[in-house]
Amino acid sequence: MDEKQRTMLALGLTAVILITWFALFDKMNIGKETPAPAPQKTETATKPSPTQPAEPPELAPAAAPQATMGKERNIIVETPLYTATFSTRGARLTSFKLKKYLTTMGADAQGVEILRTPMPTLLLNRGSSDEGFMYESSTQGTMVIGNTPGAIEFRTTPSTGITLKKIYTIDPQTYLLGYRTVIENHTTAPMAVSGEIIFNNSYPLDKKMEGYAFQGPVLVNGKHLEEFKIDKVKKIGTYREFTGDVQWFGFEDKYFLQAIISKAASSTTLTIKRIDEKLVELHYALTPATVQAGSSLSRDNLIFMGPKELRILKAAGYNLNKALDFGFFDI
Repeated sequence: MDEKQRTMLALGLTAVILITWFALFDKMNIGKETPAPAPQKTETATKPSPTQPAEPPELAPAAAPQATMGKERNIIVETPLYTATFSTRGARLTSFKLKKYLTTMGADAQGVEILRTPMPTLLLNRGSSDEGFMYESSTQGTMVIGNTPGAIEFRTTPSTGITLKKIYTIDPQTYLLGYRTVIENHTTAPMAVSGEIIFNNSYPLDKKMEGYAFQGPVLVNGKHLEEFKIDKVKKIGTYREFTGDVQWFGFEDKYFLQAIISKAASSTTLTIKRIDEKLVELHYALTPATVQAGSSLSRDNLIFMGPKELRILKAAGYNLNKALDFGFFDI
């Protein structure tokens, strides 16, 4: 075989190899389509937000069983000026009779009752209050306080690891009562508390007020006396709201004053509202606080339950004498 024949044979073999290769390649790709590239999602890149500190769990979302169990008992306090009755349900005053102001002139005359509804109620959180809690009291039966001041302590457990106290101090020479609330946190986590005060009074819509003397909610905001005639607080819902330095608030009529005096921070909010056809509410709100694990929170106030006599109101202090408004002649 000459050189020309060898060249032709090599080219033929090369052609055979190429034809065979392409034939095999086509068989391997029959029925297979190259998938289109998947559309890419366009997302706006966001930086992870910094982790916010967790809010402390609120106090007493549900009352512990022991907080609502037990038999209601009354504790009576006798002083030269008044007879006060406390209930272990809610640890509140339920009666306050003044011994020097009588209902009649007869020999069997009783001291005038100036308290219409139990007070004060402590609001915990989420709208829950202590009005249905059963407290244990440090005193039983009747307590006579003649010359030396005394005290009554009420305590309950609104939720596991939490102790709630109400402490009333009584000075037999005045119409002022000390009122301290204490929240103790015996758990291992911080607790958020509000400790707001609610003071209700009975003013039925269908009852006509007698006489022309003022009757209704009253407060001193800064140095200004604010009075609200009860016939103006008719619509159920919020009537007025005050924010600032509320020194004291309460209810008054022609002869007597019932007031809660603030000894806390100056920044507060007091809301006046009618809650139903019978009751008008004063809602005293403070800035929420956190009670750390193993710590406690105390708040001090005073309660005045007595006559609107200038001498007595001035002696009590705290601008209570402003409850006697002489109008143009006030100076």
